[in-house]
Amino acid sequence: PRARGAARGRRGANPGDAQPLAGRDGLTFPFLVLSAGDPSGDRLGASLLDALRARGIAVQAAGIGGPRLSAAGLHIVAPMESVAVMGFAEILTHLPSIRRARRSVLRLLEAHPDAVFLPIDSPGLNLGLARAAKRMGRRVVYYVCPQVWAWGYGRVRRLREDVDLTLLLFRFEEEIDAGFREAEGFN
Repeated sequence: PRARGAARGRRGANPGDAQPLAGRDGLTFPFLVLSAGDPSGDRLGASLLDALRARGIAVQAAGIGGPRLSAAGLHIVAPMESVAVMGFAEILTHLPSIRRARRSVLRLLEAHPDAVFLPIDSPGLNLGLARAAKRMGRRVVYYVCPQVWAWGYGRVRRLREDVDLTLLLFRFEEEIDAGFREAEGFN
């Protein structure tokens, strides 16, 4: 549920014009660039924006999302449906829209030097965007860390290099994440 008086994204507003907003304590929150490539990411991202606003944090955010993130105030630069594909053949048929969505996110990151990039799950879409964001000097907070325990440990190096903070869903992921970071001297 939305907090009474919570700020919402303005439809039609240009996210490139966004200025940091002060919350009830006068603190500013960085502009968020989100990338949710599936319905669960849309739900989790919307819950996160709602929770921040319920705590009085004025959040401005734009990126890839679906109907729930839109309702939570995300300025949609590319619809989640344009990137929510599975299988090689489906990826090929949607490749132009996937590339447009990625370019839209990269433009947002370029326009906001203080932005935090918040990819939500979907490693096929988001690991490349995380790398690009990190190379631009943006902070990267991966929400719902890709399940390395399920798809293998080959991408762990990329996570160590390109992600500043991982927000985990499962308690057992803490031990896995800590092990990766200790091996590279991250603590």
